[in-house]
Amino acid sequence: MPLVCVVPSIREESLRVFKEKWADHFAWHKVKLVVVLDGDRPRLEVDGKDEGFADQYVDESDRDLFCSRSDACRCFGFWFAAKYLDPTTVLTFDDDLYPRDGDDPIAAHLSVLRRPASLSWMNTGHGDCPVFRGHPYAVRAEATVQLSHGVWTGVGDFDGPTQLSLTPKAISDPAGYADLNFFEGVIPRGVLAPISGMSLAFTREAMPFVYYAKQGPSTPFDRFADIWMGVSLKREFDKRDWAVYTGKSKVFHSRHSNVFTNLRLESAGLDYNERWWKEGDGIHPYFQDYSRCRERYAARMGELLGVPA
Repeated sequence: MPLVCVVPSIREESLRVFKEKWADHFAWHKVKLVVVLDGDRPRLEVDGKDEGFADQYVDESDRDLFCSRSDACRCFGFWFAAKYLDPTTVLTFDDDLYPRDGDDPIAAHLSVLRRPASLSWMNTGHGDCPVFRGHPYAVRAEATVQLSHGVWTGVGDFDGPTQLSLTPKAISDPAGYADLNFFEGVIPRGVLAPISGMSLAFTREAMPFVYYAKQGPSTPFDRFADIWMGVSLKREFDKRDWAVYTGKSKVFHSRHSNVFTNLRLESAGLDYNERWWKEGDGIHPYFQDYSRCRERYAARMGELLGVPA
């Protein structure tokens, strides 16, 4: 069963450079590359071969689970992988991420997946540091890591208001965040975190819960597809004694998005992002629909993979 990487893209040149930068890594790890070429009707490309329109691989009754013109279009790639590629592990990267010299971000992701973890107690050591005196033995392997959240150097992944508050040099300089100090370790039970969807690796069992919220022109909101997925996913993981490990895998983020475009796209969702995680789905019909779609996606994905959802 292959290791599958799903990449959404709308920029031909960015995708070309991405493939060049990752070619040796994908060859070494025997990665099957699934590209979702976004547009009004996205297309799929598998290992460079055009496989046609993405929605032709989805039953008509399930097409409302997907969207285009958004990074959430990558869910088409997850669906294709589940239906035809039988993966044990899935990676997803944005097309403006590159491996850093001397690093193997894929190996770093894989090194933490399926390892034992503690959710009840937090390790005060950093990364792979052994737990310290007093950490109960009974919870040291109470969970398994089912998703690895990668981080980055280069251009920071900030929201529009934060971008606007930074100095002009920091906004425009691709190397301006090379020294960001990311936490590395397991996110404890009951704790939420901003899960950037730029660089993730997850197990077959976790695939039903990696469902990016539908965003973009067909919905009221944009730029929160991965963040709202992360909130829902973390709560599902907590129920199952599954862990999210963050910070092990690092890539270089090359492209700076326009601060004013981000402000415009995020404006409708900023207030709801402050409230939804606390107040629940009743604050807007969108979240009620997202909840229904998320549950149906999980159920159907579970059926495709033969795993409980």
